[in-house]
Amino acid sequence: MKLSIIVPVYNVKEYLSRCLESIRKQSFTDFECILINDGSTDNSEDICQEYCDKDSRFVLISQENKGVSSARNKGLDIAKGELIGFIDADDYVTEDFYAFMLEHADEGYEMIECGVKTVDDEGNENPHLQNDKIGNQRMILDQEGMYRCFLHPGYRFLHWAPWNKIIRADIAKKYRFAEGKKHGEDFYYCFECMKEYRNILYFPDQKYMYYQRKNSAVHTGIFDMTSFESLDFAEKAYQSLDDPVIKRYAEMNMAVNAARTIRGYKTRQHENTKEIKEGILHCKDIIRHISKEARKDIPQKQKILLTEASYADWFFKIR
Repeated sequence: MKLSIIVPVYNVKEYLSRCLESIRKQSFTDFECILINDGSTDNSEDICQEYCDKDSRFVLISQENKGVSSARNKGLDIAKGELIGFIDADDYVTEDFYAFMLEHADEGYEMIECGVKTVDDEGNENPHLQNDKIGNQRMILDQEGMYRCFLHPGYRFLHWAPWNKIIRADIAKKYRFAEGKKHGEDFYYCFECMKEYRNILYFPDQKYMYYQRKNSAVHTGIFDMTSFESLDFAEKAYQSLDDPVIKRYAEMNMAVNAARTIRGYKTRQHENTKEIKEGILHCKDIIRHISKEARKDIPQKQKILLTEASYADWFFKIR
C-alpha cells in the first residue's frame, strides 16, 4: 500500500462528512484511511462507521478520550503505507491533493508539502501562512533551507502541523506526538522528523483547506499554564541543535514565541498565580538574552513585538 491517511476524530459531526468525502473522492486511490475516534460523545463515530461500511479503504479504531496526540500516535502504530499523511477531521482537501504530491514521491524526498488555504465560518478562503518569499514554482529545500523556512520569523512558510504533508513512513513512525499537551506538539513532531530529512519538496499550490473556527480556544481561551507549552517546545528545539546557523533560526523563533506568549497574557483572561507570573518573567528573560546576531536578523514587525514584551513587568504589573 502506498499511503496511510490518519484522521483523529473528536466531536466533529458538523464537519466530518465533508472531510471524509474529500478523502473518499481522491483521484489517487491506493490508500487506507485510518479513523481514530477519540471518545466522541456526538454521532461522529456513526459517521465514521458509515464510511467504513461503504468503502473498504476506511478503517475505524475507537478509544477513550485521550487527546489528538494519542489518536495520531495510535494511527501511526497501525499504519501500513509506505507514506503517511494526516488530515484533521474539520478540514478537507482538493480532489487531487494526494495525486498532486505523489507524482514526485519516488524522486527521493523524505517529505513533500503543499500550500494551505484558511476557510472561515462564512466560507471565505484566504492563503494561510502567506510569505512573499514564496514564488509560484515548486521549491527543493536542503537541510539548512528547510530549517530556515520552518523556524526563521522572516522566512517561515513551512507549516508547524502535519496535515498538509506526506512523510516517508519509516521517518513518520520513528517519532511520536507528545501526549497530554494542548499546544506546540505539532510543531515539535514536525521538527523532530526534520532531523531525518535531507531534501524536501514544497509546492505553493493551496490544496489543503484549513477550517478556522471563529471561537477557537487557541485564540479565545483562558491563559493558563498550558499557554506556555508552545514556548517549552520552542526552547527544547533550540537546545537540541548544534549547527550555529540553524540554532540562530531556532533562537529567533524561541524569542518571538516568548513575546507572543506575553501578548497572550496581556490580551486574554488569565489566572493570577505565582507560576503564571514566573512563566511570564521567564519569557522576558529569554528576550533579554537573545544574541545580537539573532536580534539583528529578526524582521521589523517582530522586533516591535519583542520591544513591547521587554517591558512586560511594567505593562502587566507582575513584579
